[in-house]
Amino acid sequence: MSNAYLIIREGSKWADVFRLVPGESVTIGRGPTNAVIVKDERCSRNHAEVFQAGGAWQLRDLDSRNGTMVSGDKLSGDRELQPGDIIQIGNSHLAFVHDLAQAFPDTSTLLKSAKAVDGPGTGLVLPVGGDDESVFDAFEPTMITHRKGQSRFLEAPEVDDVNDSSPKVSRAAAKLCRLAFELAKSTDVFSLANTALDGLFEGAHSDAGAILLRRRDETGARRSEELEVVASRSDSSHDYHRVSAFLASTVMRDGQAVMARNVMDDSQLGNRDSRGEILATSVICAPVRLEGELLGLVHLYSTDPDRATDPEDLEFT
Repeated sequence: MSNAYLIIREGSKWADVFRLVPGESVTIGRGPTNAVIVKDERCSRNHAEVFQAGGAWQLRDLDSRNGTMVSGDKLSGDRELQPGDIIQIGNSHLAFVHDLAQAFPDTSTLLKSAKAVDGPGTGLVLPVGGDDESVFDAFEPTMITHRKGQSRFLEAPEVDDVNDSSPKVSRAAAKLCRLAFELAKSTDVFSLANTALDGLFEGAHSDAGAILLRRRDETGARRSEELEVVASRSDSSHDYHRVSAFLASTVMRDGQAVMARNVMDDSQLGNRDSRGEILATSVICAPVRLEGELLGLVHLYSTDPDRATDPEDLEFT
């Protein structure tokens, strides 16, 4: 059976890529015990379920308060999901796809055009994107005029955020403040990157990761389409494995952070080691900016299925 994914977007922001595992059901809701958590007041604590039956992925509404829409139609009874279907719960949208390029346009050509570059710390070329359409385009809420690309930890908290997760938000904000002071002490790009990576490991569920920056061009500016690893770390028994071409190209093109879970055995979301295995179980890839210019990316992943990255880690990164 081909791979299947739920691409989750909350309001105007990409939030999560969730890989569906054959034989495992996935619950969607506002409650913390759900595999896919939707932070929307119109979403019930246990809102809907995606499960496999008869070799196909099915969607079922769990008697939610406000119902579930699929591609504009209100769900009644079980429904077999088709690639490109959009599940709508309140203002949140989830795309069901077999091909990630349907939700992240332009990436169908990125894997073909990305090529290896000789030498340590290199190996990724970032091609220029085109104008393919996303499966979300037809269901874009009219209120959206731009896509948000920064963490809510950099914004004033909303009332619901304070009530639901005030201690967690406060701890994250405190870590970011400490990290900012440590970063200010750095004297070169390499110490800066290593300090940032240490801070990210403290604030997010990850055991391996790296900071990758554009290579310098002939003028000395970081404008090259190639990325180089300037700092890496692995707290597991395995060496760091660099970000996949698909994720890196998506983040460098769109300038928005992406998180993917259930990564194992999916070469679009994780790179294989010398034995052909993908060690990562979840991954975060986020842009690095300086004065609005996209200079590179942060790549974090976890190899421990019991310590997977979550939406809070994405916000922190």
